[in-house]
Amino acid sequence: MKLSEMSTRKAAACMAELAAPIGTLMKSKAVQEYLDKAAKQKASIPMLADAIGVLLPVLLRDHYAETVKVLSILTGKTADEIGE
Repeated sequence: MKLSEMSTRKAAACMAELAAPIGTLMKSKAVQEYLDKAAKQKASIPMLADAIGVLLPVLLRDHYAETVKVLSILTGKTADEIGE
């Protein structure tokens, strides 16, 4: 299901489910280091692109289960369907 197709109630339920896995991801050393670095700079499009290049590999490598959980919640697919 697309986010745009969700009712307000479903979107709220998804946000509640997202809290735990996103909280775990945000505690990652790599995320913390990146946020500390970013806090010292002015936000920009190149910085966002850099975040994707720096953090996405870490999230997929070191936090695969949490990443799959987030995708599962957002898409309505099971973790097994996404993890394949």
